[in-house]
Parts: sequence; C-alpha cells; structure tokens
Amino acid sequence: MDFDFRMAQIIGDPNQETSRTSLLNNLGAQTAHNMNLMQIFCHKMPKCEFHAHLSGCISLKMLRMLDLRHRNEHGTDLAQDRLNRLNEYDRKPKNLEEAFELFPLIQQLVVRPEDVTQVTIEVIREFSEENVVYLELRSTPRQTTLMSKEEYVKALITGVVQSRQFFPNICVRLLLSIDRRQTVEEAEETLKLALRYGKYNNDETINGIIIGIDISGNPKHDARKFLPLLQKTKDDFFVIAFHLAEMKECMDEIEECVQFGPTRIGHGTFLHKISDEIKRNRILEYLYRTRIPIEICLSSNLVCGTVKSVEDSHLMHYYEKKHPILISTDDRAMMRCSLSDEYVHAGWALNLNPQEIFNFHIPLPNTFVKI
Repeated sequence: MDFDFRMAQIIGDPNQETSRTSLLNNLGAQTAHNMNLMQIFCHKMPKCEFHAHLSGCISLKMLRMLDLRHRNEHGTDLAQDRLNRLNEYDRKPKNLEEAFELFPLIQQLVVRPEDVTQVTIEVIREFSEENVVYLELRSTPRQTTLMSKEEYVKALITGVVQSRQFFPNICVRLLLSIDRRQTVEEAEETLKLALRYGKYNNDETINGIIIGIDISGNPKHDARKFLPLLQKTKDDFFVIAFHLAEMKECMDEIEECVQFGPTRIGHGTFLHKISDEIKRNRILEYLYRTRIPIEICLSSNLVCGTVKSVEDSHLMHYYEKKHPILISTDDRAMMRCSLSDEYVHAGWALNLNPQEIFNFHIPLPNTFVKI
C-alpha cells in the first residue's frame, strides 16, 4: 500500500474517523511482520513531542556550521580543542555521564542571540519534517559574554515566531529549564523570566509560547532545594515537568518530588524499582492515583545504558499498568533518533498494530495546550 500524503491526512483528520479506522485496520495485517512498513506508518502519522532539549537536538551539521563561523572570526588555534571534541560528538555517548559532558561543547558554539534563534528554527524544521504537529522544546536560559539570560529567552521566542512562516503545520511551545546544579536564586531568576514572557506577557505575537518549567540536569544533584520555590508558583504554569529516577543511584529525592505533583515526569526509569518496598508502593500508589504521565525516551535510555533493552525498560511496566505514557526523543541529534523511530521501537516491543499505535500516541487532556 502506498503511504502518500492523503493517507497522512486521513490518519490525522479528526473528521475522518470512518476512513481512518478502515485504513488502520487494513494496515494491521501488513505491518505485523514488516518493520519497514511500520517505519513508514510511524513517520507519516502526525505526532506530538513533549520531551526535547534544544541543545541535544542541534544536528552535527549545524554545530559544524557554527564552529566554522567561530573559527573564521576568532582563528583556528583557539578552536582546535573544540574541533577535536566535535569529532567526538560524531558518535553516540557511551553513558549518561558522557552525554552530560557533551552539553558544554554545544554551549560554546551557541553564544549569541542570533545563534539561539538559528538553532531553534533548525530544530523545529527537523521535527516538522517528520510530521510532528506539536512540539515542546526545553532550554536553560544562559548568559554569555555576548548575551544575557533574558536575551537568550527572547531569542528562543524569536526562533519560534519566525518558524511559523516556514513551518505552519507545527505548533511549538517552550519550557524554560532549571538545571539541578543551579542555586535557588538562579532558579528564581528563570521562574521570573518564564512568568515575564509567559503568563504576564502582553504581546499577542508571543502569547502562549512559554508554558512552563522543566527541572533537569545531572541527577546527581538533588532537586529538593527547588520545591519550596516551585510550590509558590505552581499555579502560574501550565506545565512543570520533573526529570526523576533517571539513575538508580540517585533516588533519595524521589518521594518528595513525586508528591510535589509535577504535571509530567521525565524518564521515571527506576520509579518501579525502588529497593524499599514500602516506599516504592507508596510512591507508585500516588503515581497511579494521580495519573501523572511519564515521558519515556527509549533510545536515550538505551544509549545512556539506563536500560538494557526496550523489552526490559519501564515502558513495559507502565503499559501493562495502563498508565499514561508519552513517547519522546529527549536529545534527538545526540542520541541519533527520531520521534518516528521511537514509536517504531515502542510499537514493535509492545506488539502493537497501527490502530493501537495511533491510539497510543494521542495526547492526554492534562498534557496538552490550547493551540
């Protein structure tokens, strides 16, 4: 069967329920033992990406372009170490620690507002090309010698606004990230920026772009220090996403952070494997009762070694529990993955047919934003 644009329209159009059901049922038998057909279907299917870090989504091609510009401006000697590290970037990281070590390299190249705007547009383009219709990008406001944190945020927003004329079929929203390494004072600065350009913004052209906060960064740094601050502003944001239980060695914070009640949990890889049975049951009972969605990034987990295989991952656990799951990419460039491929991996591991994959990907009411 030829997967043309018309099929993509039928799959995504809510007014074509009968045609879509017939199409998906037809495809079921064909894709059952055909990985290539499954890949085509998942690519054509309109998708929503809820967990994507801007820095980790910048392609190697774009980084090399930025590096070339820096070398032309500042000379090759100063950039040689960076060039060597860029060559290292041309492969997947071996583990989570190595992945975190790559981010400073990326940050060395994105130093001006125009850099931020350029990479934002480029990342949006790549997601749009694989039929992502709703995208949430996360990024930590950074200060460099050439821009302030506020200028960084404004450049992000500019990238989203400018991308609309090039990619009208994708809706993009932003979460400002708080890095676990930061101080409470730095986190408060990020919250103020999110509110200034989010809830309390009066410019209609950028209204609704910044919708929330993301708590991320190396899980070895405890995030409980941010909870009192977040509690004060919890009602001001549509989304507060919390990276939790990424590493089994970093679990002390879990109960307090889960019971804070984040909108969504990023990764949650080891929530169901907490060694203390009483504590584990208490956390999972709260999680299942509140139905906080889990953002699952399979390729990222596999590359970083936090799971051995898709079949062995937390995806199976939450799917069997019928708990809300949001398939996502995390860092699509760094991990060499796409959202389409993530759905293929999930569908194959769970033995889903196209109708089930389509139902599986539909956003839940408490994950979505009016667009």
